[in-house]
Amino acid sequence: MAKAPTPALGFFKSLPASVYSPAFYAGISKRSFWKGFWYMVGCTFLFLLLAALTYVIIPYTTHREQIDATIEKFTHVYPEELEIIIQDGQVTTNVEEPYFVSFQELFAEWEWAQNNPEVFEDVQNLIVIDTVTPYSTTQFLDYQTVAWLGLDALYVKDDNGIEAIPLADAKDVYINKEMADSAVDTIVTQAKAMLPFFAIFTFVAFLIGLVIFRMIYLMIFAVLMLICTSIMGVPNRFEDNYKIGFYAVTLPTFVSLFMPLVSGYLPIRIPFLFTLLALIVACVNLDRARRMNLLSAAKETKK
Repeated sequence: MAKAPTPALGFFKSLPASVYSPAFYAGISKRSFWKGFWYMVGCTFLFLLLAALTYVIIPYTTHREQIDATIEKFTHVYPEELEIIIQDGQVTTNVEEPYFVSFQELFAEWEWAQNNPEVFEDVQNLIVIDTVTPYSTTQFLDYQTVAWLGLDALYVKDDNGIEAIPLADAKDVYINKEMADSAVDTIVTQAKAMLPFFAIFTFVAFLIGLVIFRMIYLMIFAVLMLICTSIMGVPNRFEDNYKIGFYAVTLPTFVSLFMPLVSGYLPIRIPFLFTLLALIVACVNLDRARRMNLLSAAKETKK
């Protein structure tokens, strides 16, 4: 006599059962859609939480001093000797021009930059200050820079080409290192104060986006499962296979969490690994449930 399927489990007990439990899979068809949906939301939440811990929080706390030092370095790149005056829409400086602020100088202490000089071949400078030479695209490209501060405009290279920002309406200002660093420190302090809110917003946005993606993805999964179950002789409907997908993606979800850490050590890269794992989990459990006559017990219970 076939055993009746196991009763509904709580979230954490459902995690291992979603990987392997023929009785659990035999009873999914009689579960409500929303029970499976909220399980998937919880699973996605747990996945994102572990991802944040693995790739953001733990690395930051482990290398906090180095990261803070790097942030300090790149937020205080203003040269010690440079003074800039913008008055009546025109720029004057106290340095010999053209004056270059190069990337290699900024990254000079980084071993990575020293070992990979080719990275700076196309764009070698962060900014060039030249208030004497008239602007031309040819000269801008020759300077191999991201920005060129000219006599009356700032020229910036972006994905759409080179944008000119006139200084005619700019306020009169005197800029030196002390003033620049003070302004940057204010911005960094405000950014740090906003960081928790930004982190929560980003987490919620990723959660909503990933859940929506999974809902669409499970339609494809359900179609593939229709093919698999018809071959196996399991008369599941589309909606049954869709609900199975809520649970079958548990294993590939957490495998994908750690794949970036081990992918470099794998001899080959398996395409569609996520889908293959989900199909294997679902098919193995349903086939075992069929052999144990649990599916018929589930149907009788459902009736």
